[in-house]
Amino acid sequence: MHISREQFTKWRELALILLATACIIGTASRFDQWLTERKAVHLEFSIGFFVVGCAIFLFSPNRSYIAGVSCGFIVLMGTVNAGLSRNLLRCL
Repeated sequence: MHISREQFTKWRELALILLATACIIGTASRFDQWLTERKAVHLEFSIGFFVVGCAIFLFSPNRSYIAGVSCGFIVLMGTVNAGLSRNLLRCL
């Protein structure tokens, strides 16, 4: 099976967007846990996610595109979560 250069580029960008999104969410959630619990393991995981995210942004060819789509994806997930939470609260 042969994968063309355009298909490879498309799938590489998608993988980098998903990894960057996971790193941003991981950094924020672990740092929030560290602020409330003050356990060193949460800070270490937060720094680890941050370093991996920086490496992804540093070595990716389309930094601004990947950063923008990752942040847009996070906003979309938050909006969907807020809508679902509100609908679930109405049911209760």
